[in-house]
Amino acid sequence: MIRVEVTDGDEVTAGQLLAVIEAMKMENPLRAPHPGRVTGLHVAVGDTVAQDALLGHVTPPGAGEPG
Repeated sequence: MIRVEVTDGDEVTAGQLLAVIEAMKMENPLRAPHPGRVTGLHVAVGDTVAQDALLGHVTPPGAGEPG
């Protein structure tokens, strides 16, 4: 992991840059798939991450609230 642009609890917009991973000397941006709140983020700059590893969640607004 070469950059982490958010912290746990941050509100993000769709397409917002969350982090950048380097693989084979190429930078790969990770962007929010939809608006929401970052939860369960457990990576830091310098961490090595495995393919398909869960790095955190972007929880959509209203998710988990009584409806």
